[in-house]
Amino acid sequence: MRASLVLVIAIALAGCGDATLASGDGPDRAADAATLDVGTPDPDASPPDTAAPDPDADASPPDPDVSPPDPDASPPDPDAAAPDATPPEPAPPDPAPPEPAPPADDCPRVRVSGTGDDGLNVRPDPSTARPPVGHLAEGAVAAVTGVVEGEAIRGDTTWFAIERGDLAGFVSGVFVACLPPGGPDDDEFLLPLACGSRVRISQGNDGAYSHNGRSRFAFDFSIGLDTPLLAMRAGRVAYRRGDVRPGDRCYSGGGPDCAAEVNYVVVEHADGTQTQYAHMNRVDVDRDERVERGQHLGLSGGTGYSTGPHAHVARQRPCGGPFCESIPLSFADVPGDGVPATGDVVVSANGCP
Repeated sequence: MRASLVLVIAIALAGCGDATLASGDGPDRAADAATLDVGTPDPDASPPDTAAPDPDADASPPDPDVSPPDPDASPPDPDAAAPDATPPEPAPPDPAPPEPAPPADDCPRVRVSGTGDDGLNVRPDPSTARPPVGHLAEGAVAAVTGVVEGEAIRGDTTWFAIERGDLAGFVSGVFVACLPPGGPDDDEFLLPLACGSRVRISQGNDGAYSHNGRSRFAFDFSIGLDTPLLAMRAGRVAYRRGDVRPGDRCYSGGGPDCAAEVNYVVVEHADGTQTQYAHMNRVDVDRDERVERGQHLGLSGGTGYSTGPHAHVARQRPCGGPFCESIPLSFADVPGDGVPATGDVVVSANGCP
């Protein structure tokens, strides 16, 4: 019975196979063969994955400019310090000038000295690195507010902090001279010329030409005609003459016979001594007039016993007339002993602040 059933199935299959071959060509047959290979679907099998593609997936082609990773590169060191992202420190501002020490008791003021006609620059700090903030003429006097070390000038590092009016700054100690405290005392004499005037002594004490005998302690200043003359010290005008005028025999000078034909002023001081100013071209004060130190007396000239315009000054004791025997005279604004010699150049501080 079983053998008969197998034979029937075989015959049926053979007949189907011929019909299939007769009905189409190779491609249809291959398709069917594939279908047969699939077999009957498993009702417990999971359906095929038909999920849509991920729209966020990076489907861009590789960048041709990007270098591939180096297979020999070392992995990053987890202990390595992170790069310093701190911004650089800003450049420091210009240093402030050093704080000056208080001025010395014996140098409350300074006078510009040794600069000739150039004068002295006042700097914003104790060096020559920055432009000057002002200028002081030769002979100018300024108050000292402090002393500080700074740039060496001719080997000297001393600088003075100074003030003069609205001007304040620093000056090198090389080009200034200290003046005594408190200004000149009332009993001191200053040169008879305006503040900062720089002049030469044409004849000093014991001069060979005429400063001998009664005039041995006199001074002659080499100045031009009509230079203002100032009182060397406060006092009262004891004598004056101003009537020698152009056209007079001794107006432009002369020999010993012109000694009495001279324009002059004599000022008497509180200590009883007097100072005389001779050879003047013009006299601008009256007898018995009170004058202060630095006050204008008149203009220089060459009247009397003279070889030309200059200023002649001397100190004397009263003798009942305008010209008496001279006595020693020293100037508070002349360095050293205050007594300039023939040929010396002096700078007046008379009338300076």
